Amino acid sequence: MGAYNSLDTAIAGLKIGVDMSRVEGVWKAAETILFGAPVFGYAGDSINAYNVKQDIATITLDADLVTSNVITTIITIDGVAQAAVATTFITDHDTTMTAHGDALEAAFDGLAVTYTDVSTNRVFTLTYKGVNMSLVASAVTAGGGQAGVVIAYDNGQVFLGIALFTQVAARVDSVGYYVENDSLNVLTRGQIWVNASAAVNANTAAYVIWDGTSANQKTFTGTSTNNYDVNCRFRKTTTVAGLVLVEVNGQKLDATP
Repeated sequence: MGAYNSLDTAIAGLKIGVDMSRVEGVWKAAETILFGAPVFGYAGDSINAYNVKQDIATITLDADLVTSNVITTIITIDGVAQAAVATTFITDHDTTMTAHGDALEAAFDGLAVTYTDVSTNRVFTLTYKGVNMSLVASAVTAGGGQAGVVIAYDNGQVFLGIALFTQVAARVDSVGYYVENDSLNVLTRGQIWVNASAAVNANTAAYVIWDGTSANQKTFTGTSTNNYDVNCRFRKTTTVAGLVLVEVNGQKLDATP
């Protein structure tokens, strides 16, 4: 501790300075959120806060389904593969695709399936609010020919800030985090210690890793490609993965990584 009982050792979620800082405590943790973790929400939801998610998957077929085809989709959530959903060809391509979307929504509470290619119904998007779809596999089998499948991922969240270290949220195992339904203090402007996935340089942009298959998901990186631009900047340099100081420059209220 410092001379005036202020923490002087870096820990995740520790805020530095008071001038121009802004903390919001209006959020409720929808799940376990570590101190120093980037916090995300959803447009239209003023209450719940989440970890970053890979919550959108778009599946594209390169041809129509034909008689006797079976389209199968498997969703893996946080590394755990869920039961496969399979639909056998019904009448025509459009009818089969609609039935498959309906079956997916019935199998996964809260999953929304939309068709973004209304002319052919070959493109359908899975949106699963608050769920990390670490992997989605879809394939067409049987029948006289099989359409090829390509899957792309996205993130539909908005950046709220960074989870602030709070004494009242300390747990008996001495690991700092908020649990589900805790009131969550979020730093929306100011400087705070976070975890970086690798070496980073001061005064460069800080991005959040949202790839659902990455062991470094929920940490910060200096690499922009396929990571979430949250309008933050590193304010310290580190030569290895670990704690680093970042500056938060307000919430980022769009859903584009």
